[in-house]
Amino acid sequence: MLSLLIPLACKSSRNRGRSSRDPSAYVQSITDALRTGDPEQARIHLREALRRFPDEGAFATWSALIEQMYWREPQALEDLMSLHRDQDYQSLGREELMGRIGDLLFRTGQYAESIPYLFVGQQASEGPKRRALLQLARALPYSRSEPSELNAELPLIAGVPPRLLCSFGEKQRPFVLDTGATFTTVSADLARDLAVASITAAGDSVDGRGRAFPSSFGVLPSFSLGSVELESQPVLVVSESALSMRDPLGGSETSARGLLGLDLLARFRVIFDPQRRSVAFALPQGLEANDSVQCILFHGNCLVPVTLEGKSMWFALDTGASHSSLTETGLLALPGGSRRALDKMRRVHTPGGMVHSVSEVPDLSITVSTVRFSVDLPVVQRRALELFPIHGVLGADLIMRCRTTFDGGRLRMVPSQ
Repeated sequence: MLSLLIPLACKSSRNRGRSSRDPSAYVQSITDALRTGDPEQARIHLREALRRFPDEGAFATWSALIEQMYWREPQALEDLMSLHRDQDYQSLGREELMGRIGDLLFRTGQYAESIPYLFVGQQASEGPKRRALLQLARALPYSRSEPSELNAELPLIAGVPPRLLCSFGEKQRPFVLDTGATFTTVSADLARDLAVASITAAGDSVDGRGRAFPSSFGVLPSFSLGSVELESQPVLVVSESALSMRDPLGGSETSARGLLGLDLLARFRVIFDPQRRSVAFALPQGLEANDSVQCILFHGNCLVPVTLEGKSMWFALDTGASHSSLTETGLLALPGGSRRALDKMRRVHTPGGMVHSVSEVPDLSITVSTVRFSVDLPVVQRRALELFPIHGVLGADLIMRCRTTFDGGRLRMVPSQ
């Protein structure tokens, strides 16, 4: 995912006199639109900026960010490559630009091509992570191979959040289907069990609640969805304690040793079917706009547009969370704000152990896709992002009430019969 170190000013001297609005004014308009949760308005401002100032490298950087938000990674890569071809490093610096290109190449499975970019990019931000990805790129195949056919329906293990048995060669192990995890993740002991190779320290990772924990990357030698072999996969390796803290509202019975993250799930059409107690995987086909919603990918989060008490908000799609919740940002955005929250006794996992007090907003009406829910939402502290709001979490308690399809960055929810 692109870093948020986006320049807030452009080199505009060569464009003076061409427009009553200089480049920095457009940057401010784009920034304001994103901070208010309006990516479509940000796209409108960006298109106008690119039309008026086609030579401004900073706008290509913004374009790459917004293309990624709309799951258009090849277009984002082309934006960054155009800066590299023009040797236009003023907005980011050469090392950071190369690093971002390397990140995108690796994310899209172009492992060998990412190597020279990650090598240079490790000198900029996220150095430990890029050094680890560089080692993985050397250990992985030249490029990721996608299956030519995929039609697998696998049974879910009883309980919340959704789990299924995954195949690793002759071994089967339970994994949580976790759209809230940026990377497919295994605990250190499961990494040993599954012979994860080339494990390399990647520095600290930060979860959605702002807690830092040591992490590494490694190569999972084999992985299958049903009868379809997906070959070697990069995975994040963390401690058992870091995984046990994944779901603040879940009990110890929901702890997991492995998570199938968004990096893998977003490559396919995924259908959660609570009536059949199954999850189906297929090749991407796209969803019609009239019965689905466009999700936004931002800072590793899949954000779903919802309507809550008549207000438009963004909730993180998180099948690994046992309960849906509000963030403090979402609470303040509600009519009545913090006065709506009532004290409620509920188990909440924290780094120091377990506490039993949490605030909750009762009797809320929330619409997701074409489905309306009446819910009580606890308020859970979550790290606020610099450039885009996260108002809450859409957890397994609501997702698994519906036949939920996620495909190509769009989400469709249909009430389960």
